[in-house]
Order: sequence, then structure tokens, then C-alpha cells
Amino acid sequence: MTMTIETLRRVGTGRMAQAMALAACLVGATATVAAGQPAAPVDTPWLPWLGCWQLVEETGAQPEEWEDRRSYASRVVVCLTPAANEDAGAGDVTVTTIADGDQILVEMLRTDGRPHAVGETSCTGDRRDTWSADGARIFTRSELFCEDDTARLVTGVGLMTSASTWLDIQLVETGGRGAVTVRRYRRASESATTEAGATPLPAPLHAQARAAAHLISTTKLSPSDIVEAHGITETAVVEALMVETQSTFELDGHALLELDDAGVPGDLIDLMVALSFPDRFVVDRSRSNVGALSGGGGFASADPWGPYGRSGFQQWYPFYASPFGYYYGWSSYDSLYYSPYGSFVTLSDSGGAGRAYIAG
Repeated sequence: MTMTIETLRRVGTGRMAQAMALAACLVGATATVAAGQPAAPVDTPWLPWLGCWQLVEETGAQPEEWEDRRSYASRVVVCLTPAANEDAGAGDVTVTTIADGDQILVEMLRTDGRPHAVGETSCTGDRRDTWSADGARIFTRSELFCEDDTARLVTGVGLMTSASTWLDIQLVETGGRGAVTVRRYRRASESATTEAGATPLPAPLHAQARAAAHLISTTKLSPSDIVEAHGITETAVVEALMVETQSTFELDGHALLELDDAGVPGDLIDLMVALSFPDRFVVDRSRSNVGALSGGGGFASADPWGPYGRSGFQQWYPFYASPFGYYYGWSSYDSLYYSPYGSFVTLSDSGGAGRAYIAG
């Protein structure tokens, strides 16, 4: 029987509770807090995310560009700590992006599912962040209006794929165009955190965070997860989520009908089928990059460093490396693997040849 969202909620709640209980058993219910660092309750859903992280992968770069981009990435550290603001709620966190030892972005994230006003130099609007039913994924959504009279929609999802790997997927849409960027972060070492000018987590709290991240890590999605994600975020984000987690699904006629009844688009169902039968289908992650988008309504740039040029990229990179869509003014022109208008899928024929189509 296909699991319903309500059943998933009950199962997921138990899964998160198990993670928190194990973390508490490992090191006790509280941890010694470093100077200047607020206490972190072990029952917060943010426990797996606490600490500092370094960017290790972002989509769209060509091999010859990676060496330079990695040098920039190694200089950017993103740290999550319990929010200490007077107006902060119990479940709020502060996300700090540090570049070359300087704090360039400090934002508070509230995952209560309600809209909160946001504003920056050129754009204002609101954002809404919410947890998945099982507490393993955070969905972000921002609707912004900018000084150039354009509206911008920024949506995404963040999740743990292991105890030390964080996957961040972000879609930026404006003026009928859109681009998805995929980033992976790893836990920063104590030395990397210190070099960035941040305070490492106390050892007991670090152990708690890793244990909790291991237990809630997403290695495979279920059809119910897809139904839930489609109801919260954009199709392109769900598509990237499935491909990046390499999820396979147990699909029969009943499951397919339930997906269709839930309003899941045919393109997503097609991708679920393709991922579930790798001997018949090949999902080409690289086909939807800049070249594929140049004529399809997506962002494109002849300069591999984007419209800002090599020096401009160096200036903008720290903001671009920040997760959760915090810097709304940056558009990843040169960092595209996914078109918001469909995936590239090859159907393998018995003779070894294949036919290709764009889903959507």
C-alpha cells in the first residue's frame, strides 16, 4: 500500500525523534558552549545542520575552470548557529557566510512556514521556509520585486545526504527565464573553521550534529516524498532533487495512478520511471547546461565566467556560494545543469542505440 503523507509524517516524526534521542544519549542532553556561541538544544530540527560548512561542488563549471573556482570555494565558509536575536524564536538559526575571514552575509532563518519580510539593496518581498513532513528537508521560497521592475521567484530545497554532506538546490526565475543551481557542502574541519574566523562547535555538540545528520540523511526518496515536494516547490527543483539523490522508486500501476491523482506532472512521473529503470533509460545530468538553455528561455552567457567577467565573478562568488537563496540579486548565468522546462532522457533500445527527448 502506498504510504500517505499523514503516515509519512508520523513515521518521519519518529525518525527525527530517534535522531535526537541518539544524539542526547551519545553526549548528554546539553553540551558545553564555546564563548560567544549560544546554546543549542538537542531537540531542534536544525541540529544536523549546526556548525560550519565548505562548498565542494557547484554545477555548471567546465573542467578547465574548476581549479580557479575551487580556490574561491575554499575561502568561503557557511556557519549555522542557533539565533540569539531578541526576536528570534526557539527554532530559528543564524546563517553566516564568511569569505576570507570577513562576515559578508548574516541572516536569520525561520522555518515556521509563515511569510517573513526580506529586503536588500535592490529587491524587497517575503520568504517562507518550511520543513518536510519527516523533518529531513527544508524547502525555501522567496517572492521578490526589484528596482528594475522585475519579479523574482527563488525556490529551493536543502537536505543531508550523509553525516557530512549537505545538498542545496536552488531555482531562480525571473522574466520567464529560470536556472537551477546545485551545490554540495561538506562539514568544515576545526582548522578550516578557525582560519575563517568562526568558532568551532564544542566536540560534544559536533558529535550530536553528525549523529543526527546521519539518521536523517536522504539517500532515497519515496513517491510520497515526491507528492509532498511537488506541493511545496517548483517542478524543476523536484526534478533536480530526484536526479541528485539518484532515487529509484517501486512503481506499479497503482502507484502511478496515485501520483497522477495527486497532480504530479507527467514530466516528473516520466523521470521517476527513467530513474527506476536504469537499464532502459539514461538521465543525462550534463545535457541541460548552458549550451542547452541558450535557445530555450534559460539564462546563457558566451563568457564561461558569466556576464560579470572573471574579475566580476571573483567579486560576486562569496554571495553566490551562500545557501538557501540568501543573496537574491545574484543569478547563476553560468551555472546551469537543469532547465526549468525539462530533463534530457535517453531511452536505450535493444540494439544499443537510443532516442532522446526533452521532457516538457
